[in-house]
Amino acid sequence: MCLILFAYKMQKSTPLVVAANRDEFYTRPTHPAHYWDKYPELLAGKDLEAGGTWLGVTKTGKFAAVTNLTDAPQTRNEISRGELVLNFLTGNLNAQTYAESLQRDLYKGFNLLIYDGKALFYTSNGMQADRQGGPLHELAPGYYGLSNSTLDSEWPKVQEGKQRLKQLIETQSLSQLGSTHQRHKELVAIMQPELPTPGSHVDAGTVYRTGSCFIRGQEYGTRASTSLLIEDSSTSFYEQNYKAGGLHSDNNLFELKQYGQD
Repeated sequence: MCLILFAYKMQKSTPLVVAANRDEFYTRPTHPAHYWDKYPELLAGKDLEAGGTWLGVTKTGKFAAVTNLTDAPQTRNEISRGELVLNFLTGNLNAQTYAESLQRDLYKGFNLLIYDGKALFYTSNGMQADRQGGPLHELAPGYYGLSNSTLDSEWPKVQEGKQRLKQLIETQSLSQLGSTHQRHKELVAIMQPELPTPGSHVDAGTVYRTGSCFIRGQEYGTRASTSLLIEDSSTSFYEQNYKAGGLHSDNNLFELKQYGQD
């Protein structure tokens, strides 16, 4: 993923609201979100090159997502960062225990969000990943944004995206928008802005990377927009896929009934 906006415990009956964009080369083979044959409780897209996933949920209400971290020390290790998400969602550890068990130096730079239905944690292997001085942080209720820098960085797309999510939830009353499909369409819509913040005095490439939620390219760009609503007794997951140039491809809405936590 390259941008994840989320609201944690800001709605009484919806503990977690997520809107995310995945930016990637169009030539990288990918399977859209689906239930995995090997792990039938897992709903996620699949990176067919490395075998992991960038974002997923389970029928028990677990959630995880990863972004690359550009300023972290690099490693020669070939373990895919997608395994960080996959191993949590298919394992039996709670979020804190899983995060504490990670050997962070085995992976290239990453940010990781993991939610076990009770607590939401952020962890990373960046030098300044946690402003409180540690590699693991349990998140308090609030609005957050995460891209390829630290959590809640000052990148325009992070800060402006958080404001759009907050407005959708608090002003436009996301919970009152009608059908589940309509609620997800509204969440995906806040991930569409392309133009960088006016007046940015940095090179065009940096402005685009830090200021544009949606990247419309021919070789590299936004491959999918995903929205997620984890509610008290159900989870719904929507994915809109894109082809080169930002052209719409397929989309799917999944509605899961939770039956308990791991």
